[in-house]
This record gives sequence, C-alpha cells and structure tokens, in this order.
Amino acid sequence: MIKQWLKAGFFTSLIFSGVVDAAIPKFSLAPLTPTILNVPSNASASVSYLVRNNTSLPRVLTMQPLPGIAQVVNAGTCGNPFYLNPGQTCVLGLQVNGSQLPVSGIHDGPVICKTMGPGNNSPDPFLCSRPDPLSILNISLSAATTGHLLWVYNGVPVTNVDLLTDTSGIITLSNTGINTVTNLQINIPAPYNAYFSNGCGASLSPNSSCNVSYNIPSPVFSNNFVITATGLNADNSPLPLSVEIGPVGPVQCWGENNTGQLGNGTTTPPALPVTSPADPLSVVLGITNATEISGGSTYTCALLATRQVQCWGANNVGQLGNGAPLPGATSLTAVNVVGINTAVDISAGENHACAVLANGTVQCWGANNVGQLGNGLTTNSSTPVTVAGITNAIEVSAGFYHTCAVLANGQVSCWGANDAGQLGNGTTAPLPQFFPAAPVIGVDNAIAITTSSSTSCALLANTQVKCWGLNNAGQVGMGQFTPSVPTPTTVVGVNNVGVLSGITDLSGRGFHTTALGSNGLVYAWGLNNAAQLGNGTLINSPFPTLVLGITPPAIDVSSGLVHACALLINGQMQCWGKNEFGQLGLGNAPPPPSVPPDIYTSAQTVLGLTNGIGLLEHGSAAISCAIVS
Repeated sequence: MIKQWLKAGFFTSLIFSGVVDAAIPKFSLAPLTPTILNVPSNASASVSYLVRNNTSLPRVLTMQPLPGIAQVVNAGTCGNPFYLNPGQTCVLGLQVNGSQLPVSGIHDGPVICKTMGPGNNSPDPFLCSRPDPLSILNISLSAATTGHLLWVYNGVPVTNVDLLTDTSGIITLSNTGINTVTNLQINIPAPYNAYFSNGCGASLSPNSSCNVSYNIPSPVFSNNFVITATGLNADNSPLPLSVEIGPVGPVQCWGENNTGQLGNGTTTPPALPVTSPADPLSVVLGITNATEISGGSTYTCALLATRQVQCWGANNVGQLGNGAPLPGATSLTAVNVVGINTAVDISAGENHACAVLANGTVQCWGANNVGQLGNGLTTNSSTPVTVAGITNAIEVSAGFYHTCAVLANGQVSCWGANDAGQLGNGTTAPLPQFFPAAPVIGVDNAIAITTSSSTSCALLANTQVKCWGLNNAGQVGMGQFTPSVPTPTTVVGVNNVGVLSGITDLSGRGFHTTALGSNGLVYAWGLNNAAQLGNGTLINSPFPTLVLGITPPAIDVSSGLVHACALLINGQMQCWGKNEFGQLGLGNAPPPPSVPPDIYTSAQTVLGLTNGIGLLEHGSAAISCAIVS
C-alpha cells in the first residue's frame, strides 16, 4: 500500500519529533523575513511567516512548541490558537530568545497543526505542516553581545577629569558596543550632585551618546569623588569616572619660613614665623590662580589654572625645577618649573616633586639619590625628567624617597626607595636601576594616592583604603604594629571595627595619614607623638581614630610632618598637633627653643581664615597653606 501511495505521489512520510506531515502541505508557511539567523545568547530576533489554510474545511490551528521560540500574538498576527477558513491567511509572528535556545540551535519548523478538537488545543500530530526545506528555521546560537560604556571629555576617552571652579561644560557617555544598554543610571554622590545635570535616559543604543553637564560655582567643595554609570547588558558596568574639582585662587601660607617656603618674599627668622593667615605676610606673592598646592620639607609648589607649575623656597637639589645649576639658589618668590604647561596634578615630596601631564606621562625633578625621579638614574635634576614606563597616569604623590602614581586603569605604580616595602610589590628589595616603575600588587580600582615617609595609601573607587610600607607606628592602618607591610592591606575601620569606608580624600605625611569621610568627619592613624592624630591622646594608633573638635562638615584635609589640618564647609580651617613654628595658625608666637612647643590634641580653629577653598594636597614639614577665594 505504501509503495502504491509513493508511486502515486500522494505523500512522503517524514518523521520529526514524532510528527508525520503530508508532502502536499495542508497549511503552507511562506517566510516574510529571513529565516537563517545567528542569535547571541543575550539577544533576541524576530521571524514571521504567512500561514495559509489549503484545506477545504475551516481549521483551528496551533504551533508546536519549540525551545527558545515564542509566538507573538497581537492584532496583526495569528492567535494562539488561530482560526482559518479555507484559503484564508494570517501572519505567524515569532520571537527568538537567545537565552533560551539550545546550544545546538534550531534547524527545523515551525510546525503548524490542527488542534485535537473542541476544548483541546493540543496539536494533532497527524495533521501538521512545516515550511519547505529552504524556508525552515535555521537558527544558530552565538556568544553574547553587549554594550560597552565609555566616558568622553573634550572629544577624548577618559577615566578621570579635573574640573575647575567657575567653569561649565559637558561630559559625554557613549555606548561603543553592539547592543543597547538598558536600565542606565548615572550616580553622582552628594553634595557634588548639585553641580551636575544628568541628560542620560534609561537606555543607550549602540553608537549613541548622552551628556552629563556641569556648572561648578565658586567657592566649592574641593575633593576627589567618583561618578558611576551602571546599566544592564554593558560588559564594563559599573563604569567609574574619577572627578577632581579644583579651586582657583590666591594662596596663603604660615609657619616656618627659614628657606622662603612661605613664598612671601622674606625669610622671617624661626623665632618670628608667620603664625596665622591673619598676618599679611601669609600671602604668597604672584600666585592668583592656584588650583593645587603641595609642600616639601623646605619648599612649596602650586599648580596654576594655566596648567603651569610654580615653586618657591629651597633649591639645593633642584626641587624648584627652574633649571638652575646645582646647588640651586633659594627663591623667596614663585618661579616657573621649566617646560611644564599641561600639568593636571602635582605633588611635592621631601626634596623632589612631580607632575602628571595631560598626556598621561609623569615628570619629576629634584633629589634622585634612590631613583625617586623614575628616570632610571640616581642623579639630581633641576629640570623635569620623564618617568620611564608611565603613559596613563591620572594622579601622582611624591613621598620621602619614593613616588607613586595612579593609572587610568585603576592600578598603581611606584618607584624609588623600597626599604620598607613602600613600593607595594611584595618585597623590600630595591628595584633594578633601569626598571624604575613597579606595579603595586592587588590594587586595580584606585582613584587617589598619598605617600608619607615610607608608607603609601590608595583611595579606592569603593571608598575604602589600602596601605603598604612602613608600619612601626601603625601607618598601614591594619590594626596592629609590624615593622613593614610590603603588599597592600585594607585599612580597618574606626577603632578597629570592620573596614574603613566612605572615604573621599587622603593626605599622608611623616608617619601618619589623615582621611576625610563622606560624613564630613576626619580620621587619622599612625604616629601620634605630637598629637598629629588629633584624637585627644599622644598614643600611636594602628587603626583610624576620630579627630576631635572638628566642626563638621570638613571638605578637605592636609597632613604635615607633625600636624594636620581640615578645611570646613564654611571656609574656616582647623588644625591640630605640634605648633613649634606657628603652623597651626593660631596667632600665638612659638616658645623659645628652650621651652617645649605647644601641642594640641584636638582641632583648633585657625585665626583669620574664613574664605578657604582648598588645602595642601600633600602637607609640608612645618607650614600650612590654603587656597582662598
């Protein structure tokens, strides 16, 4: 009988998932869209067919289930089930969901069947049809496709931006991937969110962009913070953008001035220092547009809004960077660092200073006895030299005999002395001379860095802190005293409870570190022999303790050798610690050398300063400075 049917050409028996179809289709399926598809596992696609009832009877039809294929039912498509009179057609809409497809894909169907009968919409396996072999579904599953977010500023991809007061502009977020990013959110922490306007919607299509505009007033909070873009289907979500808002204004300094480090054109004797910003001699001559200030042991430097750098004070090892023959002469007023006009960040260490340039390179000048300039040599330089191997730096910090830089990828590299593991490479061995920059182990999300005598600390994008290096006085903040810690260690929480978090700024100097919390409070750890921790004691602390007497909120912090200061939101300033040269700014004359200097174990209000907008990012030995409005 079968042979007779085959000879007559009535039907061919085909088996597919237990279904037998007729060779002459009872229900034809003509494709309206391409049916050969490659669908990523995190994407979807649409397919449609025109279904026709070729029988002589009205039919109630349904589609056999296929994994990863969903029928789309709306006013313009076939229902589920659907009714067709003889010769009548409807559009079968299908959605292919890559996340539900089998690994092998789909390479047959769709199969349309008559239902089993009234009240039973299950497919009747004995009356079904599928498309012809050239029109069946041929769907392959491929790897996921994603969106990819990218911050752009002034037409250049960035991971950090430096913004100045009294400026406005836009920061662009682009999707350079091949899929739409959904549930897009731009997170800007308070109080900085008041300066930004989010123009991004809830989704971002491939090859499209949106803008976050800013309008920075003056005076303003001077600090580091992170804007974060998050979204579903972005392969690099969350995407942080490190932001630093820099103040712009003149500078006032007070304290020790034996080498002209106050920049006021004099060298007032140590017995008669400038003891507060109320003293007219506290004004640094010639500086009207500083955006950062940083102090070394006997000299001070400023980054200007023009992106030039000026320094003043001692110059015996070239630390002013003015190209003078060594030993250079002291300068009582600011002089230009030669060849630098694109700086975006500066740091003055003990006797060497460094600047990050707009192209991501770092240049340093001054003392180089242990390779702290990073050029593979050990000779001092009165002109800036380029640090070898660093091309993507965003911030730099110069310590006593070593230097560290935060890179655009969140990693940190350090060079110079390593006797206490301050380079963070897991050893206390010196680096080979011609390989100056060493990557720090285990840090890949840093946004800021500070270096003290032989310790380094990084502020992370998650607002936690990691430190490494000398720890004999608890400088690493790990909760215990040890000689040294050559690998980064997370700083424990206040009073050794939990983990320190919510930090927005760090400043290290000498053998202690000061940290600013997002709550406006100030914390410190390490050496406390001169009350530089401000916690009411003279006891060293291996964990953060609260600085007492702060009138919150503080918005900036600065550590000196044996003192520290905080800038308050109202423009006032408070300092604590040792006051042997008037560096606390209290206006009282220091005692003679035969009398122990005053020590203040809690924060004291600086005399005559009500318009501060920024502090020394890296404190000097025995001076304090503020950028003022």
